[in-house]
Amino acid sequence: MGGLVARALCQLTGSKKYVSKIVTLGTPHDGTLYDAQVIGHMIHWGESISSKMKGFTPNANSAKELTKKDNTNGQCLIDKLQRDSDSLKDIKIFSVSGGKKWLDYGSFFKSYIANWKIQKWFEDKPNDGLVLEYSSNIKNSTPDADNNHHHFNKYTEYDDINHSYLIDNHQILLKLTAWLKE
Repeated sequence: MGGLVARALCQLTGSKKYVSKIVTLGTPHDGTLYDAQVIGHMIHWGESISSKMKGFTPNANSAKELTKKDNTNGQCLIDKLQRDSDSLKDIKIFSVSGGKKWLDYGSFFKSYIANWKIQKWFEDKPNDGLVLEYSSNIKNSTPDADNNHHHFNKYTEYDDINHSYLIDNHQILLKLTAWLKE
C-alpha cells in the first residue's frame, strides 16, 4: 500500500513539489482483492505470523481503500487518485510487479487452499498472488505520463521469486538503483 500512500501524498496534499521520483512495489494502483472473504483470509494469515497486525480487519480503513469499498465524499481513494492521475505526469515513477503466484501460509495444506481461492478469484489472470499485473502497472493508471513512468515485471534470472523478495533478486535491485541515480 506504500505506493498508494506516496501517490496520495503527491496528489492530495500538494507535496508533489518535494518529490521527483517514486518506486512502487506490487502496488494495487487499481485496487485488489475486492472479495471481503479473501481479505479476511489474508488478515487471518497475517495475524497468525505477526502480533503487530492485531486489530486489522476487512472493515479497517486501509482494507476498504485497497478493495475500493471506502467512500469519502462519494468516491473511493483509488478512484480519486485515478481521476487526478495527470498531476503525476511530471514525477518519474517506476512500478514493479510480477513474480510467482504462490504465497506461503505456513503449512502446505493451508497454502494450497488459500492460493487456490486467490487464483480462482483472479481468474488465473497474471498476478503476484496479491495484486493483478494490470493493477500494479503504473502505466495503466497514469496514461498521460507515459514518458516518465516505467514498469518492470520480468524476472528472467529468478523464475521462482516474487518481487516481494527483493533481497534475493539482484536484477531488479540493480535496475532500481541505476534508475534512482539518474
